[in-house]
Amino acid sequence: MARYDILSISFRFAFTANYVENQLPTRRQVRSEAGGRDLNTTKLWGPVAAWMLLIFVLSAQSQLPTPEQRWVDFALEVIAHFALYTILAALLMRALCSKRSGDWRAYGLAVFICAAYALSDEFHQSFVPGRKPDGLDIVVDLAGAVCGAFLWWYWRAFRRPKMPTEEI
Repeated sequence: MARYDILSISFRFAFTANYVENQLPTRRQVRSEAGGRDLNTTKLWGPVAAWMLLIFVLSAQSQLPTPEQRWVDFALEVIAHFALYTILAALLMRALCSKRSGDWRAYGLAVFICAAYALSDEFHQSFVPGRKPDGLDIVVDLAGAVCGAFLWWYWRAFRRPKMPTEEI
């Protein structure tokens, strides 16, 4: 939306019943009239940033507690990677399409962002003493991202009850 659209909306707003003398419309009022999102950007993207920070902090640990059996350690690592990126993808989907029930472009973008973050996470681990990058982690992260984005889309698309249809 161009800048002059916001100015014209502000000008139109001044002549509506909501106008109080010497008061300009708030950003939320302008955005809602312009068809923008009415949720605060921080409420949408704050959890995404916090979750990415959590993944980064966990990735920066040189030694995480591990069980003695190697197969249990492997299973816990796979489950942890899958769960972390499932939640990240769901948070990204929430932020990318806060009003729409399901947009496949947002789905692809959420999975792409998760994949890029998984690659950067493994690159980051190459600089952490005692850690090494692992291609299997990227595959599990990507599978978790696909699952998380799909689960969010499915929940969002089918959580509302269907409107009854009238018979003619």
